[in-house]
Amino acid sequence: MVRSSAKNGLWAVAAFLSVSIALFAVSLFTQMTIGDFKDVSDGLQSLAIVIATLLGGGWALFQFFSLRALEKAKLDLERAKRNLIERGVLVIDLVCESFEFDGSYFLHVRVLLRNLGSGLDVVDWSKASMFATRFEKVDGTKLTNTGEILLGWRSPSRSLREMRLLPEFSTSDSFLIAIPNVGVYYVEFAVPASLASSSGTIEAVTKEGAQMQPDDVVVWRADTFVAVPQSRPNSALHPTR
Repeated sequence: MVRSSAKNGLWAVAAFLSVSIALFAVSLFTQMTIGDFKDVSDGLQSLAIVIATLLGGGWALFQFFSLRALEKAKLDLERAKRNLIERGVLVIDLVCESFEFDGSYFLHVRVLLRNLGSGLDVVDWSKASMFATRFEKVDGTKLTNTGEILLGWRSPSRSLREMRLLPEFSTSDSFLIAIPNVGVYYVEFAVPASLASSSGTIEAVTKEGAQMQPDDVVVWRADTFVAVPQSRPNSALHPTR
C-alpha cells in the first residue's frame, strides 16, 4: 500500500511538470511575433544545414580512407601472390651407386633437379659442389666423423654452364667420388639459389626477426647416407634450402 501511494505520487509530480512545461511553451509562443518565428525557423534551418554538411563530409572522408586502405590491401595481396607464383621451387634427388674397379671403390652420384614451382629458376653449375665424408662407430654405438672430405668430380664441359629451369622442367648431372675405404658415407650436394629465390628467403627470414650477413649464401641442397659397397642404388629426395 505504501509503495503504491509513492508510485502514484511520482506520477502526479511528473504530470504536473509536463503540464507546467507545456503551459510555459504556449505562453512563450503566444508572445512571439511573426518575425520571431521567422528568426527561429531560419536559425533551425541553418543549424540543420551545418549538421548535414558535417555528417556528409565525415562520411565522405570515411569512405575515402576506407577505399584507400582496401586498395592498399589488394595491392599487397596481389604482390604477395605474384612473388609466390613467380618463384621457383627446386626438388633435388640424389641417386648413389657404388662400384669396384681394379681393386678400388668409386661412388657415382647422379643429381636430378626438378623445378616444381611456377616461376623460372637459374642454376649455376659452376658453383655447384659435391662432397662425401666417412663415418665410423666408436665403442660400438657412437658415430664419429673421420674428418676426411672427399670431393666429387664432374665433367669440365659443364663446369661453366648456367641453366634456366622453367616450371616442370628437369635436368641431371653426374659426380664421381673416389672411395679410399669401405664404410658408411655422408654425401651432400649444394648449388646457389637464383636471385629471386634468395631474395624471397632473405625477406622471409628478415620478417621472422633473424639477421643475415652480407656474405650469407642461400643454396638449394640435398644430402643422404650411403654404404660402400652397397647392394642396390640409393636415392634421397630433398626439396630443401
